Amino acid sequence: MKKNEKDDSETSRLLGGQNASRHVQLETDSVPDVVTYGSATDEHTEQVVSDTETPAEEEGFSCRRASKRQILSFICVASLNFSGYCYYSVIAPFFPDEAIKRGASQTVVGLIFGCFAVVNFLGGLVFGKYLTAIGSRFMLTSGVFVGGSCSVLFGLLEYTEGTTFIVFCFAIRSIEALGVAGFQTAGTAILTHAFPNNVATVMGSLEIFTGLGLMAGPPIGGVLYDLGGFKTPFMTMGGLLLCCCVFVTVLIPPQPDEQEGKTDVPLLSFFKIPAFLIACGLAIMVACMLDYIDPVLQPYLIKEFKTSPVRIGLMYLLWAAIYSVLAPAWGRLADKKKWVPIMVPLGMLVTSVGTLILGPSPLLTDYVHILPKTEWVNTVGLAVIAVSVGASLTPIVNIMLWAASDAGMESNFALYGVVSGVMNAFFAIGDLVGPLGSSALSQRFGFPWASTAFGGLVLFYVCNLSRYRNKMLIVVVFYSYNGCLKTRRSLHNSIMEVKKDDCETSRLLDGQNGSRHVQLKIDSVPDVITYGSLTDEHTEQVVSDSDTETPKKEEGFSCGNASKRQILSFICVAFLNFAGMSCQAIIAPFFPNEALRRGASQTTVGFVFGCFSGVQFLGGLVFGKFITTVGSRFVLISGVFVAGSCSLLFGFLEYMEGATFIAFCFAIRTMEALGVSAQITAATTILTHEFPNNVAKVMGVLEIFSGLGMMTAPPIGGVLYNLGGFKLPFFTVGGMMLCCCAVLAVLVPTQVDEQEEGKVVSLLSLLKIPTVIMACGVTVVLFCTVQYLYPVFQPYVTKEFNVTPAQVGLYFLLFASVYAVCAPVWGWLADKKKYVRIMMILGLLVLSAGALLIGPSPLLTDYLTLLPKTMWMNIIGMVVLALSVGLVSAPLFNVMLWAASDAGMEIDFATYGLVSGIFGAFMSMGTFIGPTVSSALVEKFGLPWASTAFSGFILFSMLLVLTFTICESVCKRCRAGPLTEEEVQGLVLTSP
Repeated sequence: MKKNEKDDSETSRLLGGQNASRHVQLETDSVPDVVTYGSATDEHTEQVVSDTETPAEEEGFSCRRASKRQILSFICVASLNFSGYCYYSVIAPFFPDEAIKRGASQTVVGLIFGCFAVVNFLGGLVFGKYLTAIGSRFMLTSGVFVGGSCSVLFGLLEYTEGTTFIVFCFAIRSIEALGVAGFQTAGTAILTHAFPNNVATVMGSLEIFTGLGLMAGPPIGGVLYDLGGFKTPFMTMGGLLLCCCVFVTVLIPPQPDEQEGKTDVPLLSFFKIPAFLIACGLAIMVACMLDYIDPVLQPYLIKEFKTSPVRIGLMYLLWAAIYSVLAPAWGRLADKKKWVPIMVPLGMLVTSVGTLILGPSPLLTDYVHILPKTEWVNTVGLAVIAVSVGASLTPIVNIMLWAASDAGMESNFALYGVVSGVMNAFFAIGDLVGPLGSSALSQRFGFPWASTAFGGLVLFYVCNLSRYRNKMLIVVVFYSYNGCLKTRRSLHNSIMEVKKDDCETSRLLDGQNGSRHVQLKIDSVPDVITYGSLTDEHTEQVVSDSDTETPKKEEGFSCGNASKRQILSFICVAFLNFAGMSCQAIIAPFFPNEALRRGASQTTVGFVFGCFSGVQFLGGLVFGKFITTVGSRFVLISGVFVAGSCSLLFGFLEYMEGATFIAFCFAIRTMEALGVSAQITAATTILTHEFPNNVAKVMGVLEIFSGLGMMTAPPIGGVLYNLGGFKLPFFTVGGMMLCCCAVLAVLVPTQVDEQEEGKVVSLLSLLKIPTVIMACGVTVVLFCTVQYLYPVFQPYVTKEFNVTPAQVGLYFLLFASVYAVCAPVWGWLADKKKYVRIMMILGLLVLSAGALLIGPSPLLTDYLTLLPKTMWMNIIGMVVLALSVGLVSAPLFNVMLWAASDAGMEIDFATYGLVSGIFGAFMSMGTFIGPTVSSALVEKFGLPWASTAFSGFILFSMLLVLTFTICESVCKRCRAGPLTEEEVQGLVLTSP
């Protein structure tokens, strides 16, 4: 009460006794914005803070003062730093020697380390510029996943030699570099935004985890290499990174770029700032010092001092421990602007001394005779570099941010993204120059002279900076110059602001027309915008920026009345369906026989096909329940990337036999299943939300692209298999999926669930609805039938009718063509509620008949002698199956949605996600049961009897659906009760 009286008193003094409001002035051209709420005659206003603004940080950096958002951001990025650098350093004790043994020269080893940096440089610049467009959370998590997948791929290089080994080293390192550039850029930007006043302190504290990773990596790498050979360290670290990917996806909080949208920051303008250029050069030098020893120190120590890989790992451990302990102290100093001009040159001078000790330099052993040439001297050199390099490293981000701020750039998330990307890009240049230069110099002159050359390079850079009066470094000159400019600019802006405030206040208090008022919604007060003076207002309705409702969809589905958002969503998902079905169907003409030749039984082949669906079933339920929490766009693109990566991995199975081949088939198919489950759930959810009135029709049109994928993939798979053997089809499809991933990242629009964060719908409540249970059962039966042919049809027709893989591909092409042509028609019918049960029952009946024709069934050939046992009967059976599959599948999704709506559930994005997940999960259950059971039945009884069994199963399911429909209709009539006289009279009057 007293507070309100005080506010009224202040308001009265401000406006000369008038009853008005306390105004908060916003910058809108020359017309001030006034934020008000309440009635127009009695307004009370207060300052509004944007939701995307980060609260002002307190001085210092500690867990007690940090918010939950800051702590979560730091934990996520710190865990990534540890895992990433552990993986990065794990190869140091053994990879150079392994590469040389496999035919690579010392220079090629350096190029393998260095090519990573070229791609990383380009990726850092691109990701930094488009961070807010792509999304920092997505970039962070995707980058980690790429790194983990590439680590697993690298382990498989154990099976290659010579040129093949070298080529794949370059290819995998290049892909890995994109992932690392993504997660480094996003992680730095997220932490810079979370701790804007303590950037260097946070970066220094983060270096503890970097150091821990560098510490743990080499000894772990040496031990794992001794225990399991080349692939064990890579497989272990890849698994760790993939676990981190899951961990970060759950914990990382939403970032402001998800609300700010696409913000364009001119990249070239940064390179016109002198202090910024100095920071870029400093990043190159520091990265050179950190990385030049990686490809050359280990071979040198083994050759000169017979040092074991474990002892080399311990030397790296000491280096990383010292660096980690001192990094927070350097970071705390670097947040104080006055210490930076002293820290940077002093740190580089000491680093130069450390590089001379490392080797040691012939200048100190052969010419001056100061140091002995022993192993412990190299250990001391590593320690000196570890002490000093943090002094030059920790201020770099601050130098870039201060330079951009002094140049008049706004400090927002887009700026942090560009600075992060540029810093990581120039670090990548150092990562390239360091290993490449040290490898070439070591091969020509030996490691001691190479280390001496790098020490001289650092010394030259420091001396080149100190040309002003031989006292003050050029860094200080630029800081002084920029500081003067900033002071003058701030003073000028302050004077202009005061003048502007005086002018606007005078107009406001004199009653001049010109202020614009924005009335905020409080409880039931509507949103309006008022223009003009307080005495003459014109209003209009305002739609809040946070409103995430999709515009109302028009009836029908066509390009003519679809919005740009709907068209983009459909194009992306259609493209994805084509690529995904190609990935699934391409193996049908050749994989079963290949697996049998490599020691797998027919049942095992079925399990290889079926395990995919078992994991997909669980994944569909989980992704469907939490899709609004994780984000549909992220789930979609990540799923595509996982599927493409696993396809590439599958190609490497050409080098395996027996139990190893079978084990890796199961492992890779399991990973792929998670990706496919994610992409199917997200894609179905997105399209259902975009076209809520035409779900079945859209799904039917979408099946054209699924059918195209199923059509083209088997013949293409057969041709590619004949041309290049086992691996070529997988590499082709994997590359196509990864291209899809890039296209989707650019084209797929932001989804509504990115604003509806955290809404979760009960899974069990949906599965308790009888109609949903019936639809789930039909889904299982349908996809059992669709999938049961894949592992068994090709071996059967090859043995019985001497059909080639290319011909088998053409038969699957026919199946997919018929399915694709009919799917839109069935979808159009399925949007009309009265036809859905008839479609399902009739479709199951025809499906049962089609299954009898595959083989054909002995009931038709041996007992009733109605049909001949020929290949064309199998072709007719496939056509009948293709006609009926769409008839059954088209209504299923609509049936589930209508049942959820009838049960009182709200039809929103979360419900779409849950229904999509359940549909995908039970579809996966069917695709698991179908291949598994068919393989077992074929192995025991042959394909004709297996098809007969499936036909009976489908017929029994049709009878259950018919019974359920009749019972449901009777129950509804009983609940409705007899017709009243008025209803009977109405029926009589309206009857023809």
